Amino acid sequence: MKIDFINDIDYRLEAAYYLEKRLAKKQDHEKTIKSLIEYGVPREKANKLFSNYEKLLSSLENEEIVIDPNLVPFLKAGEFNHSLASNLYLYVLDNGGKEFDTNSFFSDFIKSYYTDPEPVDLTINSIEDLIRLLNMTDFSNETKMICISFYYKGSEYYQELKELIGVTSRIIFKYNYLIKEEVLKNFSDAYQRIEDHVILKDLRNSERVVRVQPSIFAYSEMSVTLGQKSNLLNYGFLFFILNDLKEESINEETLIINSLKALGDKTRFRIVSILQNKRLYLQELSRLVELTPATVSYHLDYLKRYNLIEIDEVSLEANKIYYRLNSTVFNKLIHYLSKLMEGN
Repeated sequence: MKIDFINDIDYRLEAAYYLEKRLAKKQDHEKTIKSLIEYGVPREKANKLFSNYEKLLSSLENEEIVIDPNLVPFLKAGEFNHSLASNLYLYVLDNGGKEFDTNSFFSDFIKSYYTDPEPVDLTINSIEDLIRLLNMTDFSNETKMICISFYYKGSEYYQELKELIGVTSRIIFKYNYLIKEEVLKNFSDAYQRIEDHVILKDLRNSERVVRVQPSIFAYSEMSVTLGQKSNLLNYGFLFFILNDLKEESINEETLIINSLKALGDKTRFRIVSILQNKRLYLQELSRLVELTPATVSYHLDYLKRYNLIEIDEVSLEANKIYYRLNSTVFNKLIHYLSKLMEGN
């Protein structure tokens, strides 16, 4: 496997990520700051970490970006990790920038969310094929209708999305002086840690190139997109910094409080109970807890925020990411609670 570190920002992909956040009208970094403070990180230090990021957001909010209402459903993340537009951009990138092929795109897309363990032909040649495969996923009816709508008018929407992402990427590029230096420095500093990370373990068996690039708006993620020709590892520029700060700041009291808070939700407790027996991927968990992948993904993100679960493996063959309990954190929690019960 060849790892190709791309020491630059892909502003078109960042534009797709930014539009998701803009339409969601929520600043998820504020939740991240709150969780850092809960871990014991001084408020001033937590705020400073996002200083340049907030300057960028503030500048972008003052820019007028006209979005056709017809495109909004495809720009919202919905039940996907990222929006249909982001998935579309990555698909086109993986295919060498060729024009959009509706059947090929949805065939690859559904493969990522197919939940039935039995093998099935995922080829799409018609709307009937798409509907058949959508019904094999755990998508809500609303999400299925969004996919069907995109299938019917895919070429038209693709051109409009392409233009919108192009305009937005140029606006982001205009303000890149606010954050680019920080993003690229953090990325450069993380090269070795990225290579050693568990997320690359299974990818090493592939002959395909893994393109590794930094991300601004997916700042806390390290996610893999498995393509037909290459794999993309998107590295959030604060990923390791956030994890390190939490580990440095955590103490017995903080670990107990945060863990109990995270496990106080019935769904999250059930997810943890299921994961104690074996590692699972998102769609398997969704089936077992009888909730949509989007809802389960939200709870997984919450558990990851407090390091209660971690990525176990990225399966190239199955095109899935598996999760497991973070045994180190749970062993510490058990140890601290035992001491508490013993009065020590």
